[in-house]
Amino acid sequence: MKIVQLMNRTPLQMMGFLVVTDRGRVIAIDGGQKGDAEGFYRRLCSLCGEIGRDAAIDFWFLTHPHRDHHNVFLELSQNPRPLTVGGVYYSPLPDSFAWNEQSEPENLLDLNEEMRRTAFPVKELMKGSQIPIDDTLTVEVLSVSNPDLTCNAFNNSSCVLRFVEKRFGNNDFVWLVLGDLGAEAGERVLKEVPANLLRADAVQMAHHGQNGVERNFYNRVRPRFAFWATPDWLWTNTMPGGPLGAGPWKTLIVREWMDAMGTRAIRPTAGDVLFSTDDETWCNLEEAESAKI
Repeated sequence: MKIVQLMNRTPLQMMGFLVVTDRGRVIAIDGGQKGDAEGFYRRLCSLCGEIGRDAAIDFWFLTHPHRDHHNVFLELSQNPRPLTVGGVYYSPLPDSFAWNEQSEPENLLDLNEEMRRTAFPVKELMKGSQIPIDDTLTVEVLSVSNPDLTCNAFNNSSCVLRFVEKRFGNNDFVWLVLGDLGAEAGERVLKEVPANLLRADAVQMAHHGQNGVERNFYNRVRPRFAFWATPDWLWTNTMPGGPLGAGPWKTLIVREWMDAMGTRAIRPTAGDVLFSTDDETWCNLEEAESAKI
């Protein structure tokens, strides 16, 4: 399996992944800001071309209703390119829930409106379900939206997805996707999900690596690899024009947590990054492509 973590194409934080299985199935997770759409689509076309397919996404998972995660979906749905989508998978929230985040209710309202009119097939994620991608990969849904959690409301309704890839010798590779899961929803997952299902080889760091789930959550996961959707200013906790490390974010603290576990950080700093589960190595795709020219 190849996991491509997409780099932010604007100064803003975002999250987007494209996954290609060994059988040639293509998965998208979130996507990013509207300004990330062209980069997302170009990378998708490149990956599909390598496996002899036209631009296609078999499964598109949206973790929660924040624009830095779902605006690429909105852009490609509203302004179609040549693209086939097998299904857009998400956990819906009612329009009324939008007012739990008064500063940005339109994030959810815009997503809900597009879900009602998109030409892409829409499918609801159900807690406890297993989605077979092909004979090498299954996605297990550990958690869905939490309409009763109204603090940090949209983040706490992030879906938690467990990617389980069968590898030779019964040596499965497990990747845990958390979206922007907050502390409150993280504690709920710890109570409701068996510990063995939270152990993973890799984790996508909640809420861009700061102010997401707490340290005890990562201690339960014990990942060897961590995907950080974290631009440089957030990685170093530095406000634009401010002193290094003096920003208001918890990134440096969370980095210490992960370093203490010996977790290796994967972060797209100068281009999209490709991680291969076959040999558990990764590379900068832009640099690799330039070297071929």
